[in-house]
Amino acid sequence: MKKSLTLLAALFMAITGVMAQTPGTNTEIFVLDLKINGTVVSTFRKGDCGFSAADQWGGLVVGDFCLPIVWAYDITPDSLGCDSIPNIYAGKMVMIRRGACEFGLKGLNAQKGGASAVAIVNATLAANPNAGNDCLAPGMAAGVSGPFVTIPQVMFSRIMADQIDAAIKAGQQPEICFRRLSLYDPTAEYSYATPVGQGVSSDLIAVNCVNRSGLDQEFVGKCVITDPAGTVTEILSEPIFIAADADSSITFATSYTPPAGLTGLYNLQFTADKSPGESVSRSFRITPNTWATDNLARNGGAFNDASFLAGGNVYQTASIVVTGTGGEVKLATFGIENAASMADTLTPETNIVNVLLYDADANDDNTIDNSSVSGTGIFDDLAIVSFAEVLFDRNTTNELQDVELIPIDGDNILKPDHAYYISLKYDGSSNSTYPGKSISFSTTSQVYYDQRIGLHTPLRLDNSFSGWGGSTVITRLHEAAYDPTVSVNANVLDKVKYSVTPNPTADWVNLNLELKGENKTVNVEILDNTGRTMTSQAKKNFKNGRVSFDSRSLPSGNYYVYVRTSDEGSAMVPVMICH
Repeated sequence: MKKSLTLLAALFMAITGVMAQTPGTNTEIFVLDLKINGTVVSTFRKGDCGFSAADQWGGLVVGDFCLPIVWAYDITPDSLGCDSIPNIYAGKMVMIRRGACEFGLKGLNAQKGGASAVAIVNATLAANPNAGNDCLAPGMAAGVSGPFVTIPQVMFSRIMADQIDAAIKAGQQPEICFRRLSLYDPTAEYSYATPVGQGVSSDLIAVNCVNRSGLDQEFVGKCVITDPAGTVTEILSEPIFIAADADSSITFATSYTPPAGLTGLYNLQFTADKSPGESVSRSFRITPNTWATDNLARNGGAFNDASFLAGGNVYQTASIVVTGTGGEVKLATFGIENAASMADTLTPETNIVNVLLYDADANDDNTIDNSSVSGTGIFDDLAIVSFAEVLFDRNTTNELQDVELIPIDGDNILKPDHAYYISLKYDGSSNSTYPGKSISFSTTSQVYYDQRIGLHTPLRLDNSFSGWGGSTVITRLHEAAYDPTVSVNANVLDKVKYSVTPNPTADWVNLNLELKGENKTVNVEILDNTGRTMTSQAKKNFKNGRVSFDSRSLPSGNYYVYVRTSDEGSAMVPVMICH
């Protein structure tokens, strides 16, 4: 796995580069401790079920401090904070509800009211369709007023705010304490649930460390690894020189190989000698039969209608999967949260989710294909290796479902030490019942991977929208079925019923069909190598004949003819266009 992870590290560095950050509340690494009557009862972190912080605006967190926290009311009176707030909140942190006006204006009004810090409380779904679940803590745009906010500004998830609100209502004395961290973002680069057959060495174990000692000096980082049986199997140690107030990564030179065949949860505990009393942990799980880009616990869904519209009514999300020894995959798992409220009743045959498994290094040059690296916006080294399609309707539940993957050519044997993208795609451009409404795929809480390599980060393919703060889309690959609520068997069109000619071609792509009977609908699309639909045709009451496409306007390259019949199955055929 080492070679692939090194490539992913280079990939991330190429994407991010070195950029100057505008100071803001999010600049500092900190947690929020909730004290009630002087005792810490909860600690909240950035992310799910915690909080987010204003990025590149809002006041800096320059030290550790505690503030009493109360609701703030404007002159309305209301806790939205969109009107001026009376100057009665000196020395306090105030809570303000999300909605009705920009985040920056809320923060500025709180600041004028004397507040020392402000927390926006995320709304309910009824109040804001983008509010998400109780754990979500979205980012905050500065708006016009944000640049004038000089006090720290954060957003509380509802689950965090509810605990504070309950204390206030009970007549207790809640305080929020800003506590800066020295150790954060530990890394153990495994998929969260790697199959036992893929359990090879973990070559990137690291933790970020801030030198708060005030002196330039050497730190010694330590990582203690405990296996599922509770046995300490490895103790790693790594020295690093860190300048005063600098933020560095302690990357352990020694890789870790889990015991052969031992499934379960592995825990890694990180400490540093010059950061006494602090420790952070990271874990990964090895299971008998599943790759996973989630933590195996469904917590709702995510969608964004505005971005869906901007993407041409196409929504696609993808995640990187890195194999160990390789092997055969048979199934993929995902879920739909809002099928009942957005399924097209007028043209039900268009209610389709496509699962696409891409080879992310199709030419085997050891470079992961990502358009952000080259800056071209083009994926030129992807290849679809298998696919699945799932029809949904208003009766489709939000339970997770397994779908059988159909190989494009041969079988579903994945290469060892290789990167793939597992992707979900929904094309809603023909949804006439609910135009402009995005599908919502099931998610889990955010699964944090080392941001230097971006493992399992939702990927933007062309103009398709993918990704949300605080959530990870459930997209799993399986070597065998394990616990799906619903299983969907592949309906494969028999190879004797179709052919694509000529192939390669310069001018025309012809799909020749000899079906068993008359099919109510036959849909044919030409897809590019990312799975984007370039052109399509729909036939009614079709049995035998030719469906032709003029390919002269398409750039030379690799494409796929994707055919779906209403009664006899589906197929995808690679075709090369050469001008």
